[in-house]
Amino acid sequence: MSTSRILFHRQYIFRTLNGTLAAILPLSFGIVFVSIAVNLLGNPRDTLTQCVGIGFLIGGIFFGGFGMLASFAWITNKRHDLTISEDGVTFRDHFKSWDEIGAFYGTRYGNGICLGYSPRSRIPFGDGSLQTTPMLTEREYEALALEVYNCIGSRFSHVDVAMHPKESSSGS
Repeated sequence: MSTSRILFHRQYIFRTLNGTLAAILPLSFGIVFVSIAVNLLGNPRDTLTQCVGIGFLIGGIFFGGFGMLASFAWITNKRHDLTISEDGVTFRDHFKSWDEIGAFYGTRYGNGICLGYSPRSRIPFGDGSLQTTPMLTEREYEALALEVYNCIGSRFSHVDVAMHPKESSSGS
């Protein structure tokens, strides 16, 4: 990546209310699922009970593992850098060139605006959420969108830069 003008830089910090919930909730579900699995597998009545118990055990391991990863990030005060430059977007050490990005947008939530992008290729599950702490305000997002458009508009005319944030589908 060449040295280019940085348009935006901010971090996502795990040690926030969202990060705390991201650690506590999966751990709680993991404990409940493993408890149910131990109960079902400890008193197997039939094959169905054993299959359901194994399913709860697998679910508990999955939720518990995710909760442990989130807890580790919270305990170590993990931070992810987001940098938007003339060349593209870097988030968590992953660089996406503007050539690879089809749209740049913001999504409005109750506590602010979260940045995002859609890849140029139309893979259905390829959108990227670019979380920051704190989230952007309406004014910050509109200023950033205008700056991104003015900076990349002529070189990367295929990128659709949303000038105003869209509403979240969750309605929060």
